[in-house]
Amino acid sequence: GEVLSDSGPLLAWRAASETVDDRRARAADAAWRVGVAWARTGLCERLANRAVDRLRGRSIGGAATVNLPPVRLVLADAALAHLEAQALLARVTAEPGEQADDGPVPATTLARVTAVLDRTSRAVHNLFGASGFVDGEAARLSRTIDLLGHASGTLPTAATGGGEGEDA
Repeated sequence: GEVLSDSGPLLAWRAASETVDDRRARAADAAWRVGVAWARTGLCERLANRAVDRLRGRSIGGAATVNLPPVRLVLADAALAHLEAQALLARVTAEPGEQADDGPVPATTLARVTAVLDRTSRAVHNLFGASGFVDGEAARLSRTIDLLGHASGTLPTAATGGGEGEDA
């Protein structure tokens, strides 16, 4: 279905392909999940930027809200989370001219990226206060980040009954 995001409708679907080769199917699945993780990373950064813009124009006791220590702490944590996600994902992708890691994508890597992005998007979303829960741009962006996280999921690990922490 169609979901309204902060910049327009979002249509995302994943078509099941014919089972050709289990190894090829797993590699395609992992590539799709890595692509979704990169998209979520960018959207989380956009949400943080919107929070900074919003809080820069608000003040408490004569100080810009964005400059308050608890707010700065949340924003610093978010920036570190974005860097962590990028570093974990850079292991499996590379810029033109660089060598990517040709090995399988560990299920634990994608699970960690998903957890990091979930945690940071929710923390930054809380900076919007009650206005973040109104059907506005921040709420739509946050919902898009969550929906993409649910759509990509995580790969099975031994703890979830999967194949002993299999890599993708």
